[in-house]
Amino acid sequence: MPMPWVARSLNDEERAQLVADPTAATQLAAVPGKQHIELKTTWHGLKWLLAAGEDIPSGAEDAILGGTELPSEPGHPVRIIDANAVEKIATALDPVTADDVRDAFDIDQMLDASVYPPIWGDPDVLEKKVVPAFEKLRRFYLQSAAEKRAVLIVVG
Repeated sequence: MPMPWVARSLNDEERAQLVADPTAATQLAAVPGKQHIELKTTWHGLKWLLAAGEDIPSGAEDAILGGTELPSEPGHPVRIIDANAVEKIATALDPVTADDVRDAFDIDQMLDASVYPPIWGDPDVLEKKVVPAFEKLRRFYLQSAAEKRAVLIVVG
């Protein structure tokens, strides 16, 4: 079953409400707008690529599942990344380019590592799904850091 990845940047009031009542995480993450991003099922591949890339700074992979886990349904992680950690992630992502992601992309290694979902052999997946998702993720974190916002992540 596909497990989509959704994130939303939070202002201080939203973050405080979420910490007080983590059960609102899924509903809050789904609110569309400029503070909202969906990576559908490419999130696991992006996390793997950000960790595997030789020219990608350490910490960039935290954009996917960094921060602190909040109470949630088993198998459907909910995480919150505070504004300071968002800034560190943005600093790690800032110099990363689509070419760095392309260089890290290795179909055989991804399939051997059982990177979810097993779509990496599709000849269009890199340019049509992974690179656009990376660029969207990078912009999201750079903007969230510039606005000193926390980030809420919901998987599934």
